[in-house]
Amino acid sequence: MTLIEVDVPIRYAGFWIRLSAFILDVIPIFVVVFCAAYFLLGFDQSLYNYMSGDKSQEARILFLSERNKVRDAGLFLWIFYGLVMDCSRYQGTHGKFLLKLKVVDELGGRIDLGQSIKRTSMKILGALPIYLGYVWAVFRKDKAAWHDLVAKTRVMVRE
Repeated sequence: MTLIEVDVPIRYAGFWIRLSAFILDVIPIFVVVFCAAYFLLGFDQSLYNYMSGDKSQEARILFLSERNKVRDAGLFLWIFYGLVMDCSRYQGTHGKFLLKLKVVDELGGRIDLGQSIKRTSMKILGALPIYLGYVWAVFRKDKAAWHDLVAKTRVMVRE
């Protein structure tokens, strides 16, 4: 099955606008996670110790461990957020909404939770081989990345 033929031409979202939507999604998530870790969980002290010249092995290990926890928490929140928002009535994250994009199924409708889970899982796998799963969209007419192909979804420009 493919998207239903309509009088209005289908406008698939290209690589660069999708990358922009991703950046608009990631920045607030990581700022919130970093601020929570910094102000509430003691990351400020290990960051200060590390940046102020304490290059001991203990200070470095503590800093890198806490930094990795911040990164992993941000990644987890981004994955969960995208999974929920792609199948919501908004059909995408706030980055997609701000750039007038939406995630649709093959018929142009809202995707279900199962498709969103497949899509999100493949986002992770598509990033592993030097982001080849994402770059793939550059070379396709329908601008589909690996996660779109597996989940049978597309990202379109809202009309």
